[in-house]
Amino acid sequence: MRLGFTTTITILRPTVDEDEFGTDVLDWSEPEPVPVDFMVSVQPLSSSEGPAERPQVVTGWQLISPPGKDLPLRPIDRIRIPSGLVFAVIGDILRFPHPMKPNGVHHVEAMLERVSG
Repeated sequence: MRLGFTTTITILRPTVDEDEFGTDVLDWSEPEPVPVDFMVSVQPLSSSEGPAERPQVVTGWQLISPPGKDLPLRPIDRIRIPSGLVFAVIGDILRFPHPMKPNGVHHVEAMLERVSG
């Protein structure tokens, strides 16, 4: 399968505050935008619906960077695409090692999720 790297993204990074117990709390009220200066592949993977009494659709997506491109993406971040859709990063960011450059990154993959409803 040949991927098309045709999607511009912005990484959205929360601010981190402390609650009254000293526990870190993510604040999404004004996330910091982190622009990415190259295009990536963002593809839908799966979709599921919640119960009829609470209509909700959860869609899984996959983000893949082009060969030789790393992303400053963290598991707590979110991704926004030009249409305005926002996706949560799910799990660890997978940085595949470059086969010919020691300590280099060949490409990055991340699982994303979008919940609507």
